Amino acid sequence: MQWQYVTEWIKEHKQQFLLYGGIVFLLVTIGIIFSWRWGTFSHKAPVTPRVASLSTRVATSTLPEAKRSSPTKEVALYVDIKGAIKHPGVYKIASNERVSTVIQRAGGLLEQADIQRVNLAQKLADQAVIYIPRVGEETVGECVTFIEQPSATTTTAPTSGATSTSTAEGKVNLNTASKDDLTKLTGIGPKKAEQILAYRQEHGAFKSIDEIKQVSGIGEKTFTSIKDQLTI
Repeated sequence: MQWQYVTEWIKEHKQQFLLYGGIVFLLVTIGIIFSWRWGTFSHKAPVTPRVASLSTRVATSTLPEAKRSSPTKEVALYVDIKGAIKHPGVYKIASNERVSTVIQRAGGLLEQADIQRVNLAQKLADQAVIYIPRVGEETVGECVTFIEQPSATTTTAPTSGATSTSTAEGKVNLNTASKDDLTKLTGIGPKKAEQILAYRQEHGAFKSIDEIKQVSGIGEKTFTSIKDQLTI
């Protein structure tokens, strides 16, 4: 009887019941949404981790400076390359650099270069002299010469690439002589010395000492006075 009464009461107040139920449902829903949004804002990342992260970045950025060692000072090394090469001259090299690398840096070989007589894999040192011979050219010694401190009691005979041009007999080598060396010859001044160097640069190494007569300004008389002082 009581259950029937309740049922009738619900039927009579159905609209009110649905209205109140809808309001309660709406309030609960709003409460849930508000709680979720409030929880999101209240769980923001704290300031401390940011400070820690910044400290980590600062420590990381300064670490390389703390470990950075002073740069090693490289010693400059120089070699002189000459002969059948496109751009002869003095070149700066790295430690233990090889002949082939210097040849490339000097523009490469001339067509008449005798590459069979050159060790392209040879390592170089400071003050080394590289001489690239031409095909058919007669040379004395090695194509790569390393300069050593001269002995006070001995005189080392120069090779084709040596910077000194005087032989053990005191003669001047036409194929390796410098301007100063040539001016030591009887009757050869700075101008004629330059003409001899220009001829050698254009025509290659002298094949014989008589060939010097092909240089402008050097005739039979001059040749006779200096031929005993010459060698190749």
